[in-house]
Order: sequence, then C-alpha cells, then structure tokens
Amino acid sequence: MVAMLSFRPTLTVAAALLALSIASSPARAQTGPKSPAVPVAKSPAGPTDSAVAASKGAATPAPATASAAGEPRPKAADSRVEQATALHKSAAYLARTRRIRGAVIRYRRALALYKLAGDSRASDVETAIVALAKSTGTLALDSSIVPDVGYMEIAVDGFVVSRRDLSRGIALPAGTVTVTARRPGCSSWSKKVKLRARKTASLQLPVLACEGRL
Repeated sequence: MVAMLSFRPTLTVAAALLALSIASSPARAQTGPKSPAVPVAKSPAGPTDSAVAASKGAATPAPATASAAGEPRPKAADSRVEQATALHKSAAYLARTRRIRGAVIRYRRALALYKLAGDSRASDVETAIVALAKSTGTLALDSSIVPDVGYMEIAVDGFVVSRRDLSRGIALPAGTVTVTARRPGCSSWSKKVKLRARKTASLQLPVLACEGRL
C-alpha cells in the first residue's frame, strides 16, 4: 500500500512532463530551423526620386531668349542689317542730291544699326559721315525783312527749301550754289553764294516786287 502511494506522485509527475512535451511540440515545429532565405531579384539600380525630380528641371534647359552675351540673335541681327542697308542707300541718295542734313541723319541711324548687328559696313558709314562733315558748309538765309515769306518759294540749286531749313540753316557741300526766290504775281530773284567747308555763309533774302505793290 505504501508502495502504491509512493508511485502515484511519480506517475503524476511523469504524466505532467509528457503533457508538457506534447503541448510544446507545435511551438517547436513553428520555431524550428529557418529555411535558407531566397534572394529577391532587385531591379537595376536607378536614380532616387529626388534625383529624378532634380533631373526634370535640369535635363532640358530653358529656351534662351538671346545668344551669348554681347551677340544679338540672328533674326534680330538680320532685321537690323536690312534696316541699316535701306537707310544707307537713302543717305547716299540724299548726299548726291545735296540734301546733306537728311543724309547725315540717315547715315547716323544706319551706323547705329550696323554696330548693333556687328556688321562691318559700319566703318563705311563712319567714313561717309566724316567725309560729309569735312566737305560741308552751312547756308543761312535771312528772311527777317520779307513780308509774308510763307508765300515765297525759295530754292537752292533747284531744290525747294523747307520752312524749317530756312530757320535753322541749310547744310550743303562746299562750293558755289544758286539761291532763287519767287512768288506768284511777283518778280523772281536769284543770287550765287560760295560756301566753304565747315563755314557758314549768310544771305539776306530780298523783298520781291509784286504787281499792285509799290
């Protein structure tokens, strides 16, 4: 009897151990040795999101509004050359027809445009301006004693003088010029004047004798 009583605790302990081992076996299966990790294929290395964002702004430069510093765009240069060429031709014509003031104005405009376009013809225009300055005199016509001068036609070598030129002087090539004055119903008048380069010659316009007037 005593032996049976001593065996029961031992049996109870053994049963408890067996139950504990059975209960822990699933956990051991779950926590068993890990299978070797399968390498995951990676995509080819590429730029990061920040690099991509930066490249969007830097890959394509903004369209330039002008070429290198100091150099005009080709289209603008072509336009300037065309304008300068037209002014150059016009100035040369005015110089040939002895309208020096208008020629000088056009020469200066052509010079500015040629320089902006980087055209070598700018030196030709500079030479023409200097040549005109060296060979040009000024004719000053005084009409202070002439009544109703606005009705009088005044011409120099056949070219009619504007009222503006009459008040400020006329630039002409050096040499002898003929000044004429006439008015409908009045007698005509003419006089030769010698001009010197870079000098001013003054001439008094007369009062014309008209019909019905003393």
